[in-house]
Amino acid sequence: ALARRLQSARSAALGRGLLPDDLPAPLYVRVRRAEEALARGGGEPSALAPEVAALEKELAALKVTRSLVEAKLRRVDALLKKRGGAAPQSLRDAAALALQEFMDGRYGEANRQLNAILGAH
Repeated sequence: ALARRLQSARSAALGRGLLPDDLPAPLYVRVRRAEEALARGGGEPSALAPEVAALEKELAALKVTRSLVEAKLRRVDALLKKRGGAAPQSLRDAAALALQEFMDGRYGEANRQLNAILGAH
């Protein structure tokens, strides 16, 4: 039951456009540790209940913000630079569109564009 709750919270975050790499590093580590502990079984699963509840709350509170999209723009920029001339023009065009959406303050749309780029590589 706890594993399902945690997976549901992660799925809800993903549904809001938040990729695992978007999570703050400490939260990402806590989620991974809880998932690993639940997958291992053993011990007393109910001991993880308070941590799962806290993680559910923290994942639910995450929003697509300017700083989150800005960090994702940097990741996409690094990806395109790494690919150099091998990056398809369609990815470069999508990145330019995402940057324009970001500059216009449409963070949700910029985030969707960036997620599509990150999913395409």
